Amino acid sequence: MLSFWSCSEEKEDDLIDVLEKESVDIREYLRENVTTPVTTVCFYSVKGLPIDSIYIFNNDKTGTLVKEDEYALIDYDVLDLNGKYMDSTDPQQKLDSTYVRTYAMGGPVYNVLDTANKFNYIGEALKYIGEGKTGEMIVPSKLGSQNGKSLLYKLQIKRVIPDFKGYEDALIQSYIDNHIQDKIGEPVEIRRNDSIAYLVMTHQGSGVSVIKEGDTVSISHEAYVLTEGLLKQYEVWDSVTMIHPLAPRNGTILEVYAKALTYLHEGDEATIIVPHVLGYGRAGVKSASGQILIPSFSTLVYTLKVKRVGIFTPPEDPETGRGNEP
Repeated sequence: MLSFWSCSEEKEDDLIDVLEKESVDIREYLRENVTTPVTTVCFYSVKGLPIDSIYIFNNDKTGTLVKEDEYALIDYDVLDLNGKYMDSTDPQQKLDSTYVRTYAMGGPVYNVLDTANKFNYIGEALKYIGEGKTGEMIVPSKLGSQNGKSLLYKLQIKRVIPDFKGYEDALIQSYIDNHIQDKIGEPVEIRRNDSIAYLVMTHQGSGVSVIKEGDTVSISHEAYVLTEGLLKQYEVWDSVTMIHPLAPRNGTILEVYAKALTYLHEGDEATIIVPHVLGYGRAGVKSASGQILIPSFSTLVYTLKVKRVGIFTPPEDPETGRGNEP
């Protein structure tokens, strides 16, 4: 939430003028651009005091609507009221030069209708836009932290997902059945509680022994986020060398990834598919600047090759605990 600090009555008066102008601009925009009834939703501080309201309009409520604790797959654009693009899940959409895209890979992305999150404006808007439909929302600066600049969201609800686990299970199975070429045998299930990651062999190498604790392993891989059958690449390792087990030495290595390696030999090639609860979960992964590199609830796909296995000393990066094979 935006906080305003004032050191003088003059600055406070300037702030009041900015907010009054913003309110006028919002009313004017709605008057000129709205074709449906406007829904206003007030948000409150932790002490129960009203902060401001969002405005939802030009929305089509026909079809399936998201209910509490359900998910939606969405795309969006964010503009100011003058039409400058501030954010977008469309990676081809150029933004105003002063802004950085929230989702580095673009969309679509998942959002959950969670009223326990008191400031999930997109989640609130989901209540009023049907599956496959579009709608718009204005978030004033006191809620959007934009110093007197309102945010205009243009939302598209691509899919409503009442049962996310069932949806993700079907997404993974469809990918295994329809998109992995040259499968060898049945997928290996790597279980953690009620969740399953899958290891699918695609090439048998010449190695005799599987990878075990203490082995030095050189691998190459490409890492992707899986969304509705589409792969979006976020990482490439051309040749990275580490000592197994990997997870304790390097926080970027998922536990199920390290476990999957114990089924592989030198020269093997495989695909690992990881459901979000065994990956980066609701948190996702952000850069140091706050840009989202891996979105919340992402299903991950790794295509990898085991290039070398043995007892040898890799050159090590002291920060990451991994080195490139010479």
